[in-house]
Amino acid sequence: MLLGDSKQRMQAIDLIEETLISYQQISFSESIDSYFTCLMIGYFSIKDYEKCVNTYKRYIKLTQGRKINEDNDICIHAYYYGAQWMLTGRKQYVEKISGIYKSTLVSDFFKHPRSTITAIVDSCQIPATL
Repeated sequence: MLLGDSKQRMQAIDLIEETLISYQQISFSESIDSYFTCLMIGYFSIKDYEKCVNTYKRYIKLTQGRKINEDNDICIHAYYYGAQWMLTGRKQYVEKISGIYKSTLVSDFFKHPRSTITAIVDSCQIPATL
């Protein structure tokens, strides 16, 4: 649904939000980053950058700085930096997104997050050096 039209993306976002709310009492910490990655993709795709920022803050609070799945964590940060760039245009987010891109160059394991970062930079016209 996240890959569908606008209505389907909104339905997907609502479903993910409902799942997070419904299961907040149950520990599903091993997959929580996947839910947040999907939410970030959804909000970013509908250009709701404020919700991207708020979702990122929820993610940081719930994970308390623990990386569950490093490639998901990189993508969540990339969407956050892209959203912040779109909201503020601050140079610090150009540097941050460049930095996480460089961190993905250490291994082919990070091929997916690297392509995600490239797509965010291209779509938002972020003047980052990748």
